[in-house]
Amino acid sequence: MAVVDELERRGLQCWIAPRNVRPGRPYDDEIVKAIEGSEALLLIFSERCNDSEYIRREVTVAGESQKVIIPFRIENAQPRRGLRVRLSDLHWLDAFASQDKAIQELVGIFPAAKDEAAAVAAGLAVA
Repeated sequence: MAVVDELERRGLQCWIAPRNVRPGRPYDDEIVKAIEGSEALLLIFSERCNDSEYIRREVTVAGESQKVIIPFRIENAQPRRGLRVRLSDLHWLDAFASQDKAIQELVGIFPAAKDEAAAVAAGLAVA
């Protein structure tokens, strides 16, 4: 995933499934553990997210865990159904207009990333 590669190049540690799920471990347990152990949930949002029950569950877990949820749109898509309720009052980063600008803004949110302290759990539903 190009966005994750660029974030990591700029010093943000990202956790994504399936790359970071340990062999033999259940995906759901590993995802919850990653969200709870992260500073924020980065939701790389596209139209496909609206159809993903997993994305809705990950956003719910992040909210219940009092995590910052950062919606990062890679295409001009709007949340629907349950995601509309869960994400409606959040500030979105729109990368479909300028990905570099959106990534720079995101990296600026986590100044500790330069000191290896910040971790972002990326809930990705992008093909």
